[in-house]
Order: sequence, then structure tokens, then C-alpha cells
Amino acid sequence: MDTYSTPQLLDMLVAGQLDLSHLVTHRFGLDDFAEAYDVFADPARTGALKVVLSR
Repeated sequence: MDTYSTPQLLDMLVAGQLDLSHLVTHRFGLDDFAEAYDVFADPARTGALKVVLSR
């Protein structure tokens, strides 16, 4: 993925044409930002592929 294809990929995601949920390995609330950062910073230990932060 590069900056050229990002807008098209985001449009496809919003339209439901891409299911990327299998790439998300960890989810955190915004209050847990520091923990999320630590998990993403050490993927060999945590198995993190994509970390999602949400409200």
C-alpha cells in the first residue's frame, strides 16, 4: 500500500468491499494508548499485526 492507492482502498473499505478485520490482532480504548503502543512496538513478543485504538 502506498499513498497513491490509499484513497481508493479507503473508499473500498467504507463501501464494504474490503474486510480487513482479520488483520486486527489487538484492540484498545484511547485510555490504554500507552499499553497499545507497547504491544505494537514489540510484535515478536505480542504477535501484533495491527492495533486499533477507539473511543
